[in-house]
Amino acid sequence: MLPMAGGICCVLGGIFGMGYGALYLALGSSYSAYFDTGILMICGALMLIFGIMGMLGGVLAIQKKNWAFALICGILGIFSGGPVFLGSILCLIGVILIAVSRDSFR
Repeated sequence: MLPMAGGICCVLGGIFGMGYGALYLALGSSYSAYFDTGILMICGALMLIFGIMGMLGGVLAIQKKNWAFALICGILGIFSGGPVFLGSILCLIGVILIAVSRDSFR
């Protein structure tokens, strides 16, 4: 039960992080004609990558496969950000639940 809850939290956190990463990338590309948006594009790309990692960790936790990789991906998902750091908070909760439920994994 705990890996499922932790996985769902990580997947939701990854979705929030990916959404905001895509938003930053879109804003950076649309405003590039007016001012330098290099740092905005870099932050958006990093948020997108960390969101994908958080989602991957959540999927692995739901499937109860490879505890260590699910935990590492969940920890990387903490850096995904999201609205008011909601993605980071959800991934943190997911990582705690995944770490506690080590015996449930194959």
